[in-house]
This record gives sequence, C-alpha cells and structure tokens, in this order.
Amino acid sequence: KPFVEYLRGRCFTADPGYLKRLYELRYATQGPYKGRIIFPMFHKGKLISYTGRTIYPSEEVRYKSLTVDTEAARRAGLEPALAPINHYLLWYDWLTKMPAGGVELVLVEGPLDALKVGTLGKYAATCWMGSEPTAQQIELLHALAPLYSKCWIISDVDMQHKAYRIAARLQPLVFHVATLPQGVDDPAELRTREQLLRTLR
Repeated sequence: KPFVEYLRGRCFTADPGYLKRLYELRYATQGPYKGRIIFPMFHKGKLISYTGRTIYPSEEVRYKSLTVDTEAARRAGLEPALAPINHYLLWYDWLTKMPAGGVELVLVEGPLDALKVGTLGKYAATCWMGSEPTAQQIELLHALAPLYSKCWIISDVDMQHKAYRIAARLQPLVFHVATLPQGVDDPAELRTREQLLRTLR
C-alpha cells in the first residue's frame, strides 16, 4: 500500500501490477532496500544490477544502487552487482526490440523520470543514472538511437545546461534538448500526456 500511495502521489495513474509486469519493478518491504521501488538493470537477458528509489521524503539518499564491492555486498547480505549500474541503460533490451516507425526516444537522468515518460505514452524512455552519461552508456546510445525516429533529452530545470552538454557529447547522434513546462521542475513531475507532448514539440 505505501508504494502504491507514493506512485499515486507522484501522479502515476497506471495500475501498479501493470508497471510491475511491463517495467519489472519490485517493491522492497524488508532488508537493506526496505521502502524502495526497485528498478532491475538487465542487459542481454542478464540481471546486471539494480537501483532502489526511496518512497520516504525524509530519506536523504534518493537512489541506492547495488555495489560491485564483494565485501560491502556481503556485509549487507547481498550478491554484488556484476558491473557498475551506470555502464548500462535502463530497459535497454526492451528498447532494442521496439517496433520500427514513428517511435521517439527520450533520455532522462533518473529511473523515476524515465518511468513517468514511458507511462504517459507514445514515447520510449531510458536514463543515464548519474551526473552525466558514461562512455559505456554513450556507446550503447550509438546502437540504440538509430532505431528511433527522433531522440530527445529532458533534464531537470536547473540542469538545462547539462542537457546541452550531453547533446554535444552525443554527436553525431542528433538529440534534441526539450524544455519542461513552466512550474514543472523535473520529468517525474509531469502529470499528463498533453504536458509531455508540449515538452517534446
């Protein structure tokens, strides 16, 4: 129930069961990730890592990703990640299998941003999960972006300069930088498909 209430409070209108099936979300009710929505990171069918987004406003660390440090993972009672999570792109396997024709790709910073863009419809979304995309993620984007009719970057309002810098790094791929509507500070705050359509125009 608290996870559903959190998602409803962030204006996610899709059924939580649908989100779990389509995006493979999990909800941690115990252990070191308790109170976090889990975003698994798969690549070529293999679970590489995962990150958890807290549902509690008082929690300072919003995202917590599985470590590659074997000893640190053991102390937490977990298996270590196979590789750093920011070497991969969220939902990459699924995005490489999207039907051709007319679908546009949106690149955002965090998993919750990507989930919001994806659930509002029409657009495919992924995220870089960090300050900026890593060299490994840029290599994956070079394979992914040509599959889509148009590519976008949406950043938080206070990080618009970063979006233009990332777009420059992604040359010769053409990523268009979008501007959020007034009063919306980050993509996860978008409420309707109409708002998203006004952003990506």
